[in-house]
Amino acid sequence: MVRIPLVASMLLLSFAAARLEAQPWPPLPGDLPLARAPDSARVRAARWEDFLVAPREAALAMKPRVVSDAGRTWELRVERGRDYFYMLVLPRRGDAYPVYAQGAWILKRRVSDGSPVSAKIFLRSDPGTFALVTPDGSRSRLDVVAYGGILRLGVPLPLPFERVLTASLPSLVELSSELVDWGLFSPEPTLYREIAAMVASVRAALPSLAYADDGALDADGSWVRLEDAAPQAGPGPGLNCSGFAKWVVDGLLGPSRGTWSSVAEIKSLMAALAGQPGSRGSSFTRSYETALEPYYGLDFTRALAALAAGSRDGGIPADAARALDVRLPPPALLVKTGDPVNGLSAYEAYPDRFPDSGYRVDGLAPVLFLLASKEPGHAYLAAISRSDPKEAGVRRWYHVAVLVPWFDSGGVFRVAVLESAAETSLGTLVARAGKDFAHLVRLPVPHRFEPPSPESPGAYMATRTDRY
Repeated sequence: MVRIPLVASMLLLSFAAARLEAQPWPPLPGDLPLARAPDSARVRAARWEDFLVAPREAALAMKPRVVSDAGRTWELRVERGRDYFYMLVLPRRGDAYPVYAQGAWILKRRVSDGSPVSAKIFLRSDPGTFALVTPDGSRSRLDVVAYGGILRLGVPLPLPFERVLTASLPSLVELSSELVDWGLFSPEPTLYREIAAMVASVRAALPSLAYADDGALDADGSWVRLEDAAPQAGPGPGLNCSGFAKWVVDGLLGPSRGTWSSVAEIKSLMAALAGQPGSRGSSFTRSYETALEPYYGLDFTRALAALAAGSRDGGIPADAARALDVRLPPPALLVKTGDPVNGLSAYEAYPDRFPDSGYRVDGLAPVLFLLASKEPGHAYLAAISRSDPKEAGVRRWYHVAVLVPWFDSGGVFRVAVLESAAETSLGTLVARAGKDFAHLVRLPVPHRFEPPSPESPGAYMATRTDRY
């Protein structure tokens, strides 16, 4: 792929140490559609005087209590911080009362005088998805947060904050339905079966794959170099980041068109893309193309996506690649959600999507959540780029990864990050390249995924009899 030795060595070190992070607050399966989520409105109304608005000293001295309503059990308890204390109304899940269970409410009050600050409502049993309501004079305002992205900021609610504290979640949804896409938080897991199966197939094959600089599998199953399609030399065959992305896409191409992609056809399509007027770059960057290959990752991912799309409709038009670019507007603000009880730190501005650069990597989580919710059945090729200060600030698309967002059978949001013959994680990618940018192109995932076998790749057998 992009032949940048310093970056390649850095990536290899990252992959060797990469792992899936152990989350302190793991999401819980089994959530309901938002319209049927656990709702504590009657509990909050019944406990208004002796709990929610109890005087500060009385509230801070409270012991946890358990109450029942309409067959559901809730825990009421108080937690204190340095400057704030928190009134928690938590639904039971199994044998516990998780602070971020779907339907949990947390009222934040000041220690200094007991005055209310905000109310937090968990939309999924995941600390990353919640609504935050704050007082606004005689009305209230609502923010909607998903995985650090502010999806909606300051949505006006025609209710004083005191009424919000005893309002049902369905009533708040109805009041804000014209401004908030609440359907994002009620995924249908059955729509993601093909995606989940693809991820499982890739994971099963990973132990048999290895990294090799500039390595790929050609259409006939031979191990070659991407630079010139010559046989790989050195210790053991393998795949680099681009070769691995090609291997994943070949798993889509084989069942649909009966052959895998060749290095030659990918390069031909890359050349066609680069030759389109206004496709990318400028007269300033032309002089760098031969020496630095700054657009290699961008052109490569667009070419792969065009092949995948062309295999489904019978053609591979060169201009189809740009139509597969992800153009979803990202959140304008990010926030570190932190401890699910405490809630939020200060909001941070997040840049808009740029046509060829895409999205800043540290904001990919909410973008991928939106894509998974709005576009079930897609994976995404990411071309990671950064400006190179040693080369007059030329932006270089130096790395390729496959990002697969989906909701599992329990409704939990997942993201598989697949790069250079390994599975890492979104946290690992952010830690390594958080301020870099990721350009995304769509990969439609069909019912069958059959990547080349790393142990005996061969050519794809187009005469298979088990096609659907």
